[in-house]
Amino acid sequence: MRLIYKISIFFIGVVICFLVFSSICNYFGEDKLFLTEQEIIEECSNLDLFDTCDCLRDNIETFFIYNITDDNISLNFNELKERGGDCRNWAFLYQRLGVELNFNASTVKNDGVKEVFNAHRYAVLWDNNSYCKLNMIDEVKCYEIEKEVK
Repeated sequence: MRLIYKISIFFIGVVICFLVFSSICNYFGEDKLFLTEQEIIEECSNLDLFDTCDCLRDNIETFFIYNITDDNISLNFNELKERGGDCRNWAFLYQRLGVELNFNASTVKNDGVKEVFNAHRYAVLWDNNSYCKLNMIDEVKCYEIEKEVK
């Protein structure tokens, strides 16, 4: 009787662990690990600049891995998802996605100051009225473009 009780408790524990694991995977969007670059573009298309940038960041966050990478190494989308990259790699991905979504896009590099702070690169996407900074998976920061009127 005691053995049957222990086996039953073990079985119930396994079932509970499986259910908890499944719930966690569904909550965090495990299926996003299999996203393609084209699927992100489709999901983030036809949005305004602010929503596009939030959409890009939200999708990237699902598979983001920070991994310092030699600047001589260029990573494609799948390599970036599998091994991760540093600020340079993620900035270039945001730039590429922004261009595909018909926004102006570039990256900005800060060369850093020796023994004070390291170099850093982030992406900027813009339209005629606003621009947004995409910095890895930090919160997107957007600003109105101040126009000089003569």
